[in-house]
Amino acid sequence: MARNHTGKYLLIMMGLCCSGWAYADDKMGHDIHGFDAPIEVSSFTPIHESMNEQVKVQISDHIAEHSTHIPSPPTYDIHVPDYLSLSQAQALLLKISPKIAADNALIVSNEQRAKASQSLNKPIIYLGATASHLHLDEHINTQPLKNRLSDGINQQIGQNSQTLPINPSANPSVNIGELLTNPLPDTYALDTDKTRSHANVTLLWSAYDGQRVKSLTQLLNGMTDESRADADISLAEQYTTLTKRYFQVQLAIKAAFLRSQALQAIKETDYAAQRALDMGLISRLERLEAKKALADADYENTKALNDAELAMNALQRLMRTPYPIKPTTPLFISTKPIPKLSYFIEQAKQHHPAFAKVSAKYTQAHALHAMGKAGNKPTVNVFMRAELDKNPNWLVGVSANWKLWGGLDQQLLIQSNLAKLHQAEFSQIDINDNIMLLVEKNWQSLKNAQKNYIALASNIEMAEELVRFRRLGFQEGMNTAVEVMQAEANLEKAKTEQAKTANDYVQALADLMQSCGTPLAFNHHMQTADVKLPVVYLQYQHD
Repeated sequence: MARNHTGKYLLIMMGLCCSGWAYADDKMGHDIHGFDAPIEVSSFTPIHESMNEQVKVQISDHIAEHSTHIPSPPTYDIHVPDYLSLSQAQALLLKISPKIAADNALIVSNEQRAKASQSLNKPIIYLGATASHLHLDEHINTQPLKNRLSDGINQQIGQNSQTLPINPSANPSVNIGELLTNPLPDTYALDTDKTRSHANVTLLWSAYDGQRVKSLTQLLNGMTDESRADADISLAEQYTTLTKRYFQVQLAIKAAFLRSQALQAIKETDYAAQRALDMGLISRLERLEAKKALADADYENTKALNDAELAMNALQRLMRTPYPIKPTTPLFISTKPIPKLSYFIEQAKQHHPAFAKVSAKYTQAHALHAMGKAGNKPTVNVFMRAELDKNPNWLVGVSANWKLWGGLDQQLLIQSNLAKLHQAEFSQIDINDNIMLLVEKNWQSLKNAQKNYIALASNIEMAEELVRFRRLGFQEGMNTAVEVMQAEANLEKAKTEQAKTANDYVQALADLMQSCGTPLAFNHHMQTADVKLPVVYLQYQHD
C-alpha cells in the first residue's frame, strides 16, 4: 500500500516480501493445556545475577564529546536481530537497558560498602617513619647574663655581710660579683649539624563499641537489600513495558492489515458501482455515497498505517536499535479456565519485590534503633606505640569513655527510631492491601478480556454472512453499493475488535504477572495458550 509523502509500506509473511499485503499463517501450533493446571513459578532472576556475560566494552565518543561533568559510561557491542521472539527480546533487554545497568551498579556499590564496614572493629596498625636534619650556627651574647649575675652576687653579699667571716664592705673598691663573672666568655658560639631518623609502629583497636559497628553494618545491608528490591521492581516494570509494546505492535499491524483488506474490498465495490452508474442502474447520489465511503476507508487505512509505525517506533526505542523490530511471537489468548484469584494472591505474597523492600526498610529501622541505644554505652579502646630501634621506647594503654551528658538527646533519638520501626510495620500492611487489590483488578480484567474474545467470535461469523448477502443483493439490484461497503467495513471492525480484545487479554496478563512479582511467568501462559493469531509484519521502504 503506497504512501505518497514518505514511502511504501509492505506486509511480509514470515520474512518473505511481497508486492502488497500478505497474510502470515500461524506456525506456532496449538497447546491444549491452557490454564488447566496452575503452575508454581519462581521469582525472576535478579539483575545482579543475570549480567555475568562478558561483552566487548568500548567508550562512546559521542557521549564523551558532549559530557563535561559526568564521565561517559561504557557501551556494549551487542547485535540485536530485527526478527525477535518475546523471549529473545527479554534476554536482550538485560544487556541493552541503561536503567538495568544503573540499578546493577547501585547494588554493587551498596554491597561493597556494607562489606567494607565489617572491618571497622578490627585493629588498625600504622607504620610511621621520620627522617630529619638539623643545622644551627649562632653566636649568643652572654654579657647581659653576666651583668645580671654579677649584680645578684653583689646584692646577696651586701645583705649578708654581717654573717660573713670577712666584711666585704671594708674594701668597697673590690667588685666581687664582677671578679666571679669575668672568667665567663662574653659570647658563646653554637654550631650544630645533626641528622636523625627513626620508625615506629602504632596500633589502635576498639575493644568494645557497644554494638555500634554491628548496627552500622546491618543498616548498610538493609540499604543493599532495598536497592535489590528496587532493581527487581524496576526490572519487572521494564519486562511489562516490553511485553506491552511488543504485542501492541502486533495489534497495530493486524489492524492495518484488516484496514487494507477492507479498503481493497471497498475499491472493488466502488468499481462495480461506477459500472452500474454507467449502465444507468444506480443514481448519481448512490455513486456519490460510494465515493464518500471509499474516501473514508482510505483515510482509516492511512491512519492505521501511521498507528502501526508509531507502535513500531516505541518498540524500536525500547530495544535501542536503528531499525524496526519485527515480532515473531503472535498475539494469543487462552479459552481455558483461569486459575482462581487465591492462586495469584499467593504468588504475589511469595514473589512481589515490594515486600522485600519493606523488609529492608524494617531492617534499616531496627539497625538505627540499635545504634541509638548504643549511644548510652561506653567505648573501650586499646592503643600501643613502639619505636623500631635497638633500645625502643614504647607505650601501651587502654582508654574508656562513657558519655554522661551532651550531644544528641538519646531518648528523643530512640523515640525517633521506634517511630521508623512502626512506619515499616504499617507500610507492610498498606502494601499488602494495595498489591492484593491490584492483583484482583488485573485478574478480573483478564477474565473480562477472555469473555469478550469468545463473545466476539459469533459477531465475526454474522458479519461475514452479512457481507455475502449484501454482495449478492447488490448483484441483483436489491442492495446499494453503500450498504455493501458498510457491511465490509463492519466486518473489518469486528475482526479488529477481536484482535484488540486479544491484545487486551495479553496486556491484562502482563499486568497480572507484574502484580504477582513473576513477570517471566507470562511466557508459560503464552506457550500454553490454545488460540494464537497469525503473525503479520509491516515493512517500511523508502522511495
